[in-house]
Amino acid sequence: MGKQIVVLSMILIVCLYGCASGNKVNINQISSEYPIVLKKGRDSDKVSAVKIPLAFEISKESLKKVQLANEGYWYNNKYFRRNSWGAGITTFHVENNTLKANIYLQDIKFRKKVFVAYTSHRPQYAEGDELSDFFEPYLKKMRRENKDSLHIESVDILKAKSPGIIENLLCGDSILFRVYCGQELVTYTYPIQVK
Repeated sequence: MGKQIVVLSMILIVCLYGCASGNKVNINQISSEYPIVLKKGRDSDKVSAVKIPLAFEISKESLKKVQLANEGYWYNNKYFRRNSWGAGITTFHVENNTLKANIYLQDIKFRKKVFVAYTSHRPQYAEGDELSDFFEPYLKKMRRENKDSLHIESVDILKAKSPGIIENLLCGDSILFRVYCGQELVTYTYPIQVK
């Protein structure tokens, strides 16, 4: 009888905790080891898009079914200001150390799960400015190898090598996560950190 009371008490505590925590989802930006991707414009000799991988650990505190629905991105950095949430973001989850595209809703569990969001920054720059000088060696390599895209350093490496560039690309930006907590759609907005 004593064991049954302990078990029932534990079940009651877990249920109450699940109800009390509501729709709490933990989202934490972490360092990203994935490469930044530069894309050259069609019929152009300029970088038209900088795809930056931002990594997040996401977990839940509720007993409800929680799923990551989709994301939005606010480009408000020095190189590209926009007055609305952009759709220029692609997310992946990490499975066996490989990035897998998020095609369907992704289940969020109590254990942290890593998601990587690749932005699509569209920098505006002119010949001779800091971005033009930064991009030139990469553009030369693209020309030499006849490529329209190039994987370069991770955010950490670029931050150590050219801190002003990565800060100017990301500072002021925000990301929005839309998460289903049961049947309710909840949004979480976070300012991007240079990590």
